[in-house]
Amino acid sequence: MNTLRTASFTLAGLALASVANAQTFETIATESFDYADLSGIDGQVGGFGWFQQWYAGGAGYVTVPGLDAAGGAALTDGNNVGAYRSPKTGPWTQTVAPGFNFGADSGYSMWVSFTAQRAPGSDSQYGGLSLHTSFVGEKLFIGSPFASGEWGLAVPGCCDFRVTGSDVTVPTRIVVKIDYLVGDERVQLWLDPGVDHPTTTADLDIIATNHDWNEIRLQSGEGPTANGWLWDDIVIECEDCTPPDLVTDVDAISVATGGAQTMTLYAGQENEGDLYILVGSLSGTSPGIPIGPGVLPLNLDAYLNATLSAPAGVGLTNSSNFLNGDGSENATLTVPAGLGVLAGLTANHAYVVLDLGTFGISKVSSAASLTFNP
Repeated sequence: MNTLRTASFTLAGLALASVANAQTFETIATESFDYADLSGIDGQVGGFGWFQQWYAGGAGYVTVPGLDAAGGAALTDGNNVGAYRSPKTGPWTQTVAPGFNFGADSGYSMWVSFTAQRAPGSDSQYGGLSLHTSFVGEKLFIGSPFASGEWGLAVPGCCDFRVTGSDVTVPTRIVVKIDYLVGDERVQLWLDPGVDHPTTTADLDIIATNHDWNEIRLQSGEGPTANGWLWDDIVIECEDCTPPDLVTDVDAISVATGGAQTMTLYAGQENEGDLYILVGSLSGTSPGIPIGPGVLPLNLDAYLNATLSAPAGVGLTNSSNFLNGDGSENATLTVPAGLGVLAGLTANHAYVVLDLGTFGISKVSSAASLTFNP
């Protein structure tokens, strides 16, 4: 490791340590392969947080029991044939996935965890979960690098890193933390740490090339006689990355010329398909209105009643609809020119989400403001 990288590594570590006491973790995607025994991986759509199905070709099948306490595991038995799947990036574009790709210079940390084992009877020379970019290639390899027989990491075009003495023939929980810094990334790997987010000294702690990614790939191969690698309980998370739940493109409009404010709702992918209702107030946000699990940060007034009963009449469009597959949607407030009566006022908007399974309110958003200038 050169002097510049060592200095960058040290400074980055100090910066991250300063916020370590306030960690929160958001689940991006999970997959536990709870499918029928011997069913193909290709086309499977289970798990949480994925953009699409598995694309696996002849890369393998599901075997039951799996490596964890329930369901099955994926077995990749094709030689150098990958199984690919993309987590949803839409809910995370405000934080860890700028430009709809995870990582790069986002400034956030991501965690990738899974259980793996070289399949009994297999002599595959490598097996790994790779962070991958569609139609571009591999960005980081996590697993057993080629001809190592040990767990580790590989940085394409650079180096392999191995945990000396580790055994790929027994089920192992692999936990990786990637700090997406400005420039190169810090990558830490733990084997069987016993906790989801370890803080102990990692088994590997490296600097990897600056990268972004939008899919994972499971792949193994080069076995002289038999290929096979088992995968289970994949979890992808980000740290301290909760996106704002209501984002606007402008925060002020001139009443002389008029204009529009687009409000983007990020309700969380756990709420996909549920009904949202967005309303507003011209009377401030406090004390608000107690409702469901929280307080709607709007005060009751005639404008709130109008946005609820006749939103189109006050210029609101798409203020009530079903959230899309990312748990997001857009609503727009259009202000015609010449409404001088609004000058100096501030409108605030917020929304609630109705869980269509329970018919209860599952989320209350924060408020977004719009100031009416002369």
